[in-house]
Parts: sequence; C-alpha cells; structure tokens
Amino acid sequence: MYLFSLYIHVITAIIWIGGQLFLPLVLIPALKKIECDNPIKRSIVIETGIVFSKVGKWLMLIFVLTGIGNFYFKFHSFQIEIFQSRYGELLLLKVTLFLIMLAINFYHEIKVGLRMKEYLNNEEYERIRKIASITGRITLLLSLIIAFIGLYITK
Repeated sequence: MYLFSLYIHVITAIIWIGGQLFLPLVLIPALKKIECDNPIKRSIVIETGIVFSKVGKWLMLIFVLTGIGNFYFKFHSFQIEIFQSRYGELLLLKVTLFLIMLAINFYHEIKVGLRMKEYLNNEEYERIRKIASITGRITLLLSLIIAFIGLYITK
C-alpha cells in the first residue's frame, strides 16, 4: 500500500508542477504569436487559470490524503517519536512549506485571479497581473522545494 500511495502522491505532484509550468512556458508564449486583441488573450489566460484552479483543489486533497497514507503505511502508526528523527524534521518542514504554499495559492486564486477577470479591460489589470505572476512564481518555487524534500526523505 505504501508504494501505491507514494505513486499517487508523486503523480499528483507531477500534475501540479506541470500545470504551474504550462502557463508561462507554453500558453503565454503561444498566445504572443496569435494575432488578436489583448482582452481575448487575457481571457484565455484567466479561464485557463480558473480551470487549473478547479483541478488544483482536487490535487491538494489528494496530496493531503496520500501524504497521511504515506506516513501511516511507512510507519504503521502515528507515533510522535518519529518527528524527533531527521526524517520527522524534514517531514515537518515539508508540511509547513505545503501549508505556506496553500495559503499563497489561495491568495493567488481568490484575491488576485478573480480580480483579474474584473479588471480585464481596465488599467488596473497590469498591476493585478504582476501580483499574480509573483504569487504564482512563489507557489511554483515552494512546490519544487517541497518535491525535492519529498524525494530526499523517500530515499
């Protein structure tokens, strides 16, 4: 069961990180090559983000469930003594970074992403877009760090 739970956890991370990289590495460069009005391009980016947000909510749930499962299937208990080891310290760091990432991503989606739709044809759009870019990059960086820690502790 541990290997299956870990496998689902890793696949979920691949989808999450891949989805975060899709926008800046694929969608935005492709849209720059298309001849159409900026509001249309902006709408495509915003709608893509909204769709990924819905997928992301499921991914976060899967992360939590498989993370708990991984811990239980590896140790066959939830004993606190495990957290006094190097593995436990790194696991706590990973969980803490995950919670920080969730908070930043929540801000990115609710406070920034939804406002982008409101300001689509407004001069405020560029300011909101910059905030979205910064929070998105922070979320990606935290995701990559979390993935590295996860790989490190499963060795």
